Amino acid sequence: MRRIPIICILLLACGSVLAVTAVETYAITAGWETGDGPPDHPGGIPVEGAGSVFSVGWDTPRVQGSVEEGRLPTPAPAGTPPPTALPFTGSPVTVRPTSVPTADTYVVTATWGSNGSGEGQFYYPGDIAVDGAGNVYVTDSGNRRVQKFDRNGTFLETWAGEGADLGGFADLSGITVDPAGDVLVVDPGAFRVLEFAPDGTLLAEWGTEGHEDGQFHSPFDIAVDGSGFVYITDMIGGTARITKFTPGGAFVTRWETHGDGELYSDLRGIAADRAGRIYAVDSVMNRTLTFTTNGTLLAEWGTDTRGQFVEPWDIAVDGAGNIYVTEVGSHRVQKFTPDGMFRAGWGTRGTGPGQFESPGGIAVDGAGSVYVVDCDNHRIQKFAIEGTAPALTPVPTPTPTPTPTPVPPTPDFTVSPVTTTPTSSPTVAASISPSPTTGSTPAPTTTVTVEPIGGSPPRDLDGDGLHEDVNGNGQIEFADVVMFFNRMDWIAAHEPLPAFDFNGNGRIDFADIASLFNNL
Repeated sequence: MRRIPIICILLLACGSVLAVTAVETYAITAGWETGDGPPDHPGGIPVEGAGSVFSVGWDTPRVQGSVEEGRLPTPAPAGTPPPTALPFTGSPVTVRPTSVPTADTYVVTATWGSNGSGEGQFYYPGDIAVDGAGNVYVTDSGNRRVQKFDRNGTFLETWAGEGADLGGFADLSGITVDPAGDVLVVDPGAFRVLEFAPDGTLLAEWGTEGHEDGQFHSPFDIAVDGSGFVYITDMIGGTARITKFTPGGAFVTRWETHGDGELYSDLRGIAADRAGRIYAVDSVMNRTLTFTTNGTLLAEWGTDTRGQFVEPWDIAVDGAGNIYVTEVGSHRVQKFTPDGMFRAGWGTRGTGPGQFESPGGIAVDGAGSVYVVDCDNHRIQKFAIEGTAPALTPVPTPTPTPTPTPVPPTPDFTVSPVTTTPTSSPTVAASISPSPTTGSTPAPTTTVTVEPIGGSPPRDLDGDGLHEDVNGNGQIEFADVVMFFNRMDWIAAHEPLPAFDFNGNGRIDFADIASLFNNL
């Protein structure tokens, strides 16, 4: 359930009856909607010159187009602008893609990774990219490193190093490969982009913290177009934006996206195709956005059903222009044709082959194989269309190495690792107890176990027991307030109360949102 702090509902009643003497049968040819099923309480029904009929449903907001059966119109040529939507005073009308006649079926062809810090292991991996030679690069966010594999998951090398010094990683999120084969990585903790040669040699870096052109506040994902221009999603307060750079990192332009007046826009994954289009996913508004390379909006779609989204996280485009989207909220992947028609969908929540726990980054190689970061299962899964690749061949991984929980610098608490048994929902645990003083009796230890809410586990950055870094990106910012607001019911049901009761009233409610916001 989505909570809205300021609810403004406008109820409209509209209807008319038209009597006819002849009976004709009509077939649905198109639909734009924000709900499922036939329109409830249909309103106006204008008819265009070709005889197509449009009806508007008020209780289930959508526009539905029909034409007399046997008189289906010839599809418009590619590139023809869509019809202008009718004025609508209810919920925003969005385009819902329809299915193509023949859908694709995807099967798992390889899987690798487990929870740990050894070679080939991951601790909440974030994003993934594939170069022209088939090498696979993964941002291992929890371990603050990049790992490189061959196309079948065989470990090749690691690029590591903590901290914001040259070449080290303060944090990790997006990753991509440019036309020259160089690897670009987003380091949100240091507000910068790092560029590496395929062997891990650092070539360049750019970016500083700030709100001005060319600066970053909460950079997340990165994409490169066919000419080498770089695009980065960023969040500043309640405004999401995309910034464009030259191949050398010089600022070119930027543009912003906004919500609907009730919810904020929050851009996550971004991708570029060969035709000069830029795609981004909005995890709060549950939509995809398509732009020109200079920021002109071309299309958008999405709500929360098939062909639409529940907390979309990343997006990728293959060589034919097909679009792939991962969804954290529904633990699945969806595929669309270049014109936005639903082509395939797979995945359920779980730990088995083809199942996901919060799928994150996604990439497609030149052969059409799809690589998905299965974040909370600490692994990578590779897929191909059924019949085009050999069956699943799991890649052996080393014995898991426990990853200690970082110890925050604080004089009041000591934090020690707690060993947990892996489950279908991996968790991060820490044992927190007051530091003993001379002559005092040690207080009993309290174990607080926190589950990941999005792609990364929430963090207690100041050691006070409260996990204000809700999205786990290493910063306390407005994006944490947005995530807490949208996932508050889930947090109340799954997370420990002491970790998120920000106002100390003994429950998780709207007062915690206000407290978190006021403490930014």
